[in-house]
Amino acid sequence: MADIFISYSRKDSEQALALADRLRSSGADVWMDTASLTAAETWSAEIVSAIRSCHTFIVMLSPNSVTSKNVVKEVGLASERDKRIIPIVLEPCVLSDAMQYALAGIHHVKINDRDALDRALSKIGLVATTPVAEAPSDPVSAFPDNLIRIAVLPFDDQSPAHDHEWFSDGLTDELILTLNKLDALFVLDRKSSQLYKDARISVKQIAAELNVRYIISGAVRKAGQNIRVQVSLIEATSGVTLWDEKFSGTMDDIFEIQERTAFDIAEGLKLKLTPAEMLLLEEKTTTSSEAYRLLLQAREKNNSFADSAGAIEDLKHAIRIDPGFLPAYAILSVAYANEYRSSNRTNATLLDLSKRAMDEIRQIDPNSPFYYGPCANYYLNIGERELALDMANKLVELRPKQFVSYAILGFMQDSLGNYREAMRAFQRAIELDPATATNYVKLATAAFRLGEMDAIEWCWEKGRPLYERLIAAHPERMWAKLEYLFLSLFAGYVDIAVEMAESIERLPDLPLETHTQLAAVWMANGQIERGTKALQYAIDGGYVAFEGMDRRLYRAIEGTPLYQFVLDHIVRP
Repeated sequence: MADIFISYSRKDSEQALALADRLRSSGADVWMDTASLTAAETWSAEIVSAIRSCHTFIVMLSPNSVTSKNVVKEVGLASERDKRIIPIVLEPCVLSDAMQYALAGIHHVKINDRDALDRALSKIGLVATTPVAEAPSDPVSAFPDNLIRIAVLPFDDQSPAHDHEWFSDGLTDELILTLNKLDALFVLDRKSSQLYKDARISVKQIAAELNVRYIISGAVRKAGQNIRVQVSLIEATSGVTLWDEKFSGTMDDIFEIQERTAFDIAEGLKLKLTPAEMLLLEEKTTTSSEAYRLLLQAREKNNSFADSAGAIEDLKHAIRIDPGFLPAYAILSVAYANEYRSSNRTNATLLDLSKRAMDEIRQIDPNSPFYYGPCANYYLNIGERELALDMANKLVELRPKQFVSYAILGFMQDSLGNYREAMRAFQRAIELDPATATNYVKLATAAFRLGEMDAIEWCWEKGRPLYERLIAAHPERMWAKLEYLFLSLFAGYVDIAVEMAESIERLPDLPLETHTQLAAVWMANGQIERGTKALQYAIDGGYVAFEGMDRRLYRAIEGTPLYQFVLDHIVRP
């Protein structure tokens, strides 16, 4: 009989067969049941004999195998006969009492942990010669080196009551958008530098972690209509301040202050601006300081998911002041879309309002880059995924330096089932902005759909410290905890996912969607009844929008009417 016996669930055949091929290529004689031996007499006659004669027993652990009666029997027989057992973890799962007893004290090896797998196999004289899927490359190495990389740290709010953070953050965003118009510069998104707000570490360390050469820092003081802005440009390696300036005025002077800041930074970097670039720095999306103030206020409300309704009112007011204010229409369209999703996609009026705002941009400027992000969002919401993908590709073409362009592209590819292309887009987003945590869970989600555990482990290693820092600084941000929850779950760290789920569950007025997400964690942790109740609660409340979820997250209740309901509402190609 064969030297190695592989025990697995039929539903994990693809991974089990791949491992068998690798072992055979290393010279091993492998036995595995590929002929559906289900009859009791066949099982006892062949499988028991194969287990008795093998010297190594490999069990592929997954939610499928730990609930398989045959796999449980096989593990028990191997344990009773004191066989060398190698448990290989395919997916996070909870062992039954019988399995825990049989595998007690035995080290488990993750299928994606190449070194650990090779070490385990080397003990029986084998090496896995065919590697598993490669993890994404280091984002730094894939980024072009001909651009000057800059990080703009969030400006400090020095207002008397420290209640104008929305204003200081808004000015940070605007400076980033303005400087990124220059061909010689690449400026990281504020979401990356936000992690370093109030951080007590050196500029040199921040620059090293963000892979930038220069740091821009600043402070804003707003009291009524009076404002004061201080900005510094620092060469990170030496710590030398190349340029420092203070600007004072009123809100009516805000555009002049921004323009002077951008030109002075370019001069501090010794850039030779072309006439076209000089015009870009002078370009304004509005001439109304009040409309601009409302936009900054609304952007913060919308970005933090704190008050979409309030953001909508601010944006409508801004548009009444300046009917040609394109960024206000773009954010308004997205805010309506957020409200539509919050309504469980039942309020079609919100979707119509989102389209109306989007169409206004088209009428004012048919070639505006502000049009394509909201447009991709709208087409996705109405199920026109190919059109959504076209809009996302156009956005990448117009704004290739912004990571969000690739994040939107990846999301659209994922919605079409193009998971490999989605992974490439999210990897590019990470290359452009390696400190934005969200990109790692998005990449991990696409990798999870493909079963590429190496990529998931890479996302975990890179993303975990970002989420821990983000959650420590902003414990109130439920969305960050949810993203960290799923990154942990995909990577097999169910204990951390449970910790996040417990923290989220204690919050008041949870959206129905959140209950469906928590249900997946409870089920992965073996709390099937708790997970079923959470899922049923959301469905009883009218939740039907499961298209962003993966059916494997609810596999613990496979075969039940509740599971079938989820399948019926996962709209996937």
